[in-house]
Amino acid sequence: MAANPTYGQLLALKGQGFIANGILAASSGNLAAIQLWNPTGSGKILLLRNCVISVGAACFVQFGQNTTELAAALGQGLNKLIGGAIGVGLIRGSNTAGGPTLGGIFGEPAIPSATALQLPFVDPIIVTAGNGLALVSQIANVEMSAYFEWDEVNG
Repeated sequence: MAANPTYGQLLALKGQGFIANGILAASSGNLAAIQLWNPTGSGKILLLRNCVISVGAACFVQFGQNTTELAAALGQGLNKLIGGAIGVGLIRGSNTAGGPTLGGIFGEPAIPSATALQLPFVDPIIVTAGNGLALVSQIANVEMSAYFEWDEVNG
């Protein structure tokens, strides 16, 4: 490690860095949505540093904030300090006709079929307890996968 480790490296060494992914199969007539969710009462703030999205068919994917936990559990944050505790951040998903409501849309990139698009953020997106960041396909019947990388600090 460098003589002057970054803030992210220090958090990973303390067991506060996490990584997880979720995959949703295509569902006829439904939009796919995958979310990084911070449960109500977690006592943590999630610092979302990186997100990678892949879709089975070319489409736009909206990403933005939302306040409703999606229905399906897809995963939980794995500690980047191997052997460290599981994170509070959850990967959730849903296939629904209208997709979840986003309270604010940060962007809507066009993603080619079977191509991974990385969204590295210059500064992290802050996800407080009882909130999430959701990715929502803008065409129905498309497989979607998403990988998130975040840190957890006391809130």
